[in-house]
Amino acid sequence: MRLFSLLLFLSFSLSAAFAQQELLRVNGNSKPNKSQLNQKIKMAKYILNSSSLLNRLQASNDNVASELVARAKDNLHKIEAYMNGKQFLEAGAVIDFVLRDLSASSQLLNISSQLKKKYQTVLEKLEAFVLPEWKNITEIDRKFLQDNLTRINELRNDAIIESQSEAYDEAIKLLDTAYFLKLSLINELQHENTVIYDLNFDSEQEEYLYLFNRTYHYLDLVDLTLSKKEINFQARKLADDTVYLSMVNLEVAQDMESEGKLSEAIHILGKSINQLSSVLKLLGIKI
Repeated sequence: MRLFSLLLFLSFSLSAAFAQQELLRVNGNSKPNKSQLNQKIKMAKYILNSSSLLNRLQASNDNVASELVARAKDNLHKIEAYMNGKQFLEAGAVIDFVLRDLSASSQLLNISSQLKKKYQTVLEKLEAFVLPEWKNITEIDRKFLQDNLTRINELRNDAIIESQSEAYDEAIKLLDTAYFLKLSLINELQHENTVIYDLNFDSEQEEYLYLFNRTYHYLDLVDLTLSKKEINFQARKLADDTVYLSMVNLEVAQDMESEGKLSEAIHILGKSINQLSSVLKLLGIKI
C-alpha cells in the first residue's frame, strides 16, 4: 500500500501540470466537439453512479482507488460549472482527467480483487496439505520437525495479518514459504516410514476437493524431489511416464466432477495419487 500511496501522491502532484498541457493541446486545435464532450460527461456520470463501482470500493477497502474516485467526483462538479459558463476548452481538458482517474481506480480494484482471490486459493492449498505423522524418528529430527511446524504456523498467522491490511502480495509470499516448508519436511525426513491420517468427510464434494488438492501436493513434491535428486535414465523415464498417467487421470477426474459424477471422480483421483505415490517411492520417499 505504500507504493500505491506514493503513486497517488505523484498523480496529485502532476495533475496540474498535465491539465496545463492538455489545455495547450486543446487550444492549439479546433474547439472540442460539444456532442463528444457531453458523451464523455455522460459516461463519467454513469460510472460514478453505478452500484458496481460502489460495491467494489466497499469490498476492497482500497484507499487509493477511493481517493481517485473522490477526485473524479470533484472534477466532475468543476466540469458542470465550465459547461454552464460555456468554457468548453476547460471542460474538455478536465473530463479527460476524470476518465483517467476512473480507469486507474478500476485497474487498482481489479488488481486488489485478483490478489485477494489468489491469496484465498494459496491459503486453501496450504491448509489442504495434511502432513503425515512421523513415527520412530530421532530426537534431533523431532526437534527439527517441531521447529518447522512452529515456523509454518507463524508464517500462516503473519499472512492472515497482512491480508487484513489488504497486503495480499506479502501474504501470498508468506503462504508460499510455508507451503514449501511443508514440502521440505517430507523431503528432509524421507528416511522414515510415515502414516497418513484417516479423514472423514461430510460430503462427496468435500472429499473430492481434498483429494484434488492432495494430488497437486503430490505433484509439487515429485517436482521438488526430481529437481534435487540425480537418478538414472531408466528411473527418470519411468517417473516421467507415471507422472504423465497421473496427470491424465487428474484431467479425467475434473471432467467427471464437472458432469456431477463425484464418485467416479474420487475413484480416479485415488488412482492419480497412487501413481504419484509410486513415483515418490521410486525416488526414495516412503509415504
